[in-house]
Amino acid sequence: MIKKKTWKYLAIAAGIIMASCSKEDNGPLATRPDIASGQGVFVANEGNFGWGNASLSYYDKKNDTIHHDYFRNANGETPGDVLQSITMHKGLAYLVVNNSGKIEVMDPKTGHRHSTITGMVSPRYMLPVTDDKAYVSDLFGNHIRIVDLQTSTITGEIPLNGWTEAMVELRGNVYVTGMQSGYVYELDPAGDQLIDSLYLPPGPVSMVVDSNEHLWVLSGGAPMFKNEPTLYQLEKNSFGIKKQYHLPDPGFIYNNLSICPEGETLYFLGENVYRMNITSANPQPEKFIPSEGRFFYALSVDPFNGDIYLSDPIDFEQKGKMMRYDKEGQLLNTLNTGIIPGSFTFY
Repeated sequence: MIKKKTWKYLAIAAGIIMASCSKEDNGPLATRPDIASGQGVFVANEGNFGWGNASLSYYDKKNDTIHHDYFRNANGETPGDVLQSITMHKGLAYLVVNNSGKIEVMDPKTGHRHSTITGMVSPRYMLPVTDDKAYVSDLFGNHIRIVDLQTSTITGEIPLNGWTEAMVELRGNVYVTGMQSGYVYELDPAGDQLIDSLYLPPGPVSMVVDSNEHLWVLSGGAPMFKNEPTLYQLEKNSFGIKKQYHLPDPGFIYNNLSICPEGETLYFLGENVYRMNITSANPQPEKFIPSEGRFFYALSVDPFNGDIYLSDPIDFEQKGKMMRYDKEGQLLNTLNTGIIPGSFTFY
């Protein structure tokens, strides 16, 4: 347990069974996959910290085919050092490359570079707040960067305390998790300013919005804090705590809070995959998919059909695995990925 916990924390801080019969596409001269809306999943493979070997895989759901090195095959080079996350916006894919301090803007249908946004310290996630403006969280920056998407340039920043991580937009405001400070920040995107903050220990890491527009915050991504890992439901019409649920196994890091397409079932990672039906009379987190010796590193739920995608980085040096489950928890297939598959983005 200690080894797994240490690996995961170091990976986050730094950048932070069935054999598949799926066909794999590895070569630089391989045929480009047919990219179709609702039919594919981009896998952001972080690569090893400091090695510059991040990569991008594409899983074609319709043909059950996975294509590797999608960015490199189109551009002749890797995305950079630690591919942290991917955001889709107005027909472009924004690849946030953590240790390279940049965002590669890519045409998802061809893999070709559109532009590069530079000048960041250690970017984590990007959230478009208008058609032409986005916010970028940062591990070491003590701020949220403001990016002009038309010119691919940084135009300003919103000062915040320490490590900023996940972001969501709800009812006109933007909410940001502060992993280091223990706060969730409320921002006004019209004025690009901080308007409120709420203390949600220990280390809020990820958020989702349910079908009733309640904000849920998973806090348990920072093991240096001594508080119990907790799942919070915030009040709908005020920035305050409505309910909270203490989680099992406090020695593990919790992250990757996700929600089903209907907005009624939560999923998240600890030692295992947990789920919680928030429409039940007395909702409680329950173990859903046991790890069984694997190390679950990333989790996402397909917004089109509710399938659950998990990753296992194996030993953080060799190529990892992607596992796809249906909403009942049945394993559908297991596929090879690049090194340290860290997130999934549905096209």
